Amino acid sequence: PAVAADAEADEMVELASGASDRIGRIVTGLRTYAIKGEHKIERLGADVLVRDAIEEAKATLGPLPELHSILDPVPRVLVDRDRMMQALSHAIANAVRAVSTLPEDRRRVEVRTRTTAGGDAMIAVRDNGGGFPASVLSRLGEPFVTTSDPGAGPGLGIFIIRGVVAAHGGMLELDNARGGGATLQILLPPAARG
Repeated sequence: PAVAADAEADEMVELASGASDRIGRIVTGLRTYAIKGEHKIERLGADVLVRDAIEEAKATLGPLPELHSILDPVPRVLVDRDRMMQALSHAIANAVRAVSTLPEDRRRVEVRTRTTAGGDAMIAVRDNGGGFPASVLSRLGEPFVTTSDPGAGPGLGIFIIRGVVAAHGGMLELDNARGGGATLQILLPPAARG
């Protein structure tokens, strides 16, 4: 009881509690990324993944900014739906976070699919936020590198996305968008016909 009345002790307990929460989020992110085992591979259209990811975002992220989906025809891809949904959820959450400081009527996130000139399925998530700072753009995807404010997240989102995409034989491209904002593109090889 005597310690509880001490303001300095209260502050130390609060700092330790916050650090413990951050460590928990980091460990959860790493465990999710590192878990090996059975993966159910399905032949799916990227449009199905995008629709599901948007519905999940609506259910888990609360009020969303203006969210547009442009779903052009794309080849089917071989994916572990759960892992790819995790990657897309991180991408959409990052975009939503990037526009959160804009006035509500100016927030915009776009998720689109299209087929690249090389025949890959592309899923792009674009926002009209501040874009990626040039100082970290080349390091995005490394663990614990983040563009968020301190304490907002451990910096594992793009690291996890890159790992999931690579496990599917795909590529992740990150860039600042013309006219402002950022673009994250997932390129996946088409599934064999049949």
